[in-house]
Formats: sequence, structure tokens, C-alpha cells
Amino acid sequence: MSVNDIKEDLVSQGIADAEVQQMTSRTTKKPLPLFLVKTKMPEKLTEIQRLAMLTVSFERKKKSSEPSQCYRCQRYGHTQRNCRLAERCVKC
Repeated sequence: MSVNDIKEDLVSQGIADAEVQQMTSRTTKKPLPLFLVKTKMPEKLTEIQRLAMLTVSFERKKKSSEPSQCYRCQRYGHTQRNCRLAERCVKC
């Protein structure tokens, strides 16, 4: 399924402001059969049962209850991708 097909079907069902992104695997970077739909009207998404001739279900994105921890410096509030601090050994 393409992102454009999903977007067009959402517009035809009354959700015009939807942003649709296809999820990818972290390790292989290949596209997954999962799509992220962002909209200002999430209550309308629960009414939709079929999309592009397929039965669909919508779930809210789960937020982590814990703060993110950097595996490089072991501090909280950022990840190693955005870390500019010195590397710190976990075992020491």
C-alpha cells in the first residue's frame, strides 16, 4: 500500500489534515506494513473500520514513562545520537 492511497482514502472519509508516514525497521531500514497517521481529529479515526478495502485498527502511539538515557555518557534527557559529552564506562 502506498502512503498516497491511504491519504486519499482518509480525505474521502472526511479527514483532510492527515499526515501519513510508513514505519521502517530499525535494523534493516526496510518498510514495514505499519503506518503512522497524525491528525488534529483523532476521534474521527476511531470511527473508520475500512481503509482502501482493508479492515484497519487505530492505536494511539505509546509514550515511554521513563526519561530517555544516553548510552554514551549515561545521563538522562537525550540520546547518544545527540550526545556531545565524553564517553563514560558503565562497568567502572
